[in-house]
Amino acid sequence: MFIVDGHQRTVKYPEVSVDRYLLRIEDVCAATSLGRTKVYNEVAAGRIKVVKIGRAVRIPADELAAYVARVKAESGLTEPATVA
Repeated sequence: MFIVDGHQRTVKYPEVSVDRYLLRIEDVCAATSLGRTKVYNEVAAGRIKVVKIGRAVRIPADELAAYVARVKAESGLTEPATVA
């Protein structure tokens, strides 16, 4: 869950329901339909922010939502949204 425009949201995708604060790379792949290599490339380029806990790499749910909003805005699909 995360907050968008002051409202709590749970984002549901065909294969994963984002109701956790931190997502595994595999969860992000399923939620975005991107391949593992593409997700890691986006992380390496700094376009997706990660949290490292020991050796585990996790992506905050709100960062995933912000990434999707940025990609949509860059594609001209929507205006950039503020994710809080």
